[in-house]
Amino acid sequence: RSLAADFMRFVLPQDLRDGVASAWKESSVEGYELFPRTKKLEPTFDQMYTKEVMLPLMTAGWNFTHLRNATTSGCRDCVRGYTNNDYMAELYGGHTKSSRGITYEYSWKPEIFSPVADTDGFTHRYCQPNRRYDVVFIGRGLHDAVFKKHELTPEAVDERFRKLAELLKCFPETTLIIVRTPYVGKEREAEGLATVTKSMVALARNGAFGANRTLLLDGHLLTSAQDHPETYDGHHYKTSLHRSVWRLIFFASARFFDSLGGGAGATPFKESIGTRWQECGITVW
Repeated sequence: RSLAADFMRFVLPQDLRDGVASAWKESSVEGYELFPRTKKLEPTFDQMYTKEVMLPLMTAGWNFTHLRNATTSGCRDCVRGYTNNDYMAELYGGHTKSSRGITYEYSWKPEIFSPVADTDGFTHRYCQPNRRYDVVFIGRGLHDAVFKKHELTPEAVDERFRKLAELLKCFPETTLIIVRTPYVGKEREAEGLATVTKSMVALARNGAFGANRTLLLDGHLLTSAQDHPETYDGHHYKTSLHRSVWRLIFFASARFFDSLGGGAGATPFKESIGTRWQECGITVW
């Protein structure tokens, strides 16, 4: 959720992009605060309509819709499952109504695999015929390291990711799957986060998340390398990190869709990325 607002600003025409940036600067807010974590309280979706981060985006043309479906929204079998900030944001009418339209869909399902929420979400929402995703971004594991660390044996983590990977098979080969390993967290979570990362890397290397169309973002590297961004609460990061993540995603996505346009499938995607981008935290399998 911290990534969303910066993406929405990035894709605007220059004048509107500058307008949003000016409004945020005047209000002393940043994109990551679209849905900020506030100690033990989660801001409700409706509260954000009047806040300084969302309002400039709406003025620039983004339309937000809160997805309230009790079956497919939120994660009712997760720890703290009361959170539901699932939403869809559309620019220029969204991708189904305009050739230049963009749809950004967010769903709060933070645990590696939640049997009820994930199964219902994929079956009744993401994998429906009227849905089409160019890019699917998955960042999971921190929640498990914080709230379920005693369950994080390598075998258990592998099993949960494999179950998630099975659900991802509903997406066509033209959908780019991006899997991000956890960012650096608190010291007491380090062992669990390392277990999660090791599992994700191994499964991605073996094609579990989709051969020839899986991009692995090394969240640990991005938050531990020299001059890395600092977390502001032990778990979450500010806009400087999210901008770096989006630059990597934009670069990799362009290469992926260029490879599809060439008629040779997604395999050339690997060659076009090149090993040097591993130094920046991205690897393709």
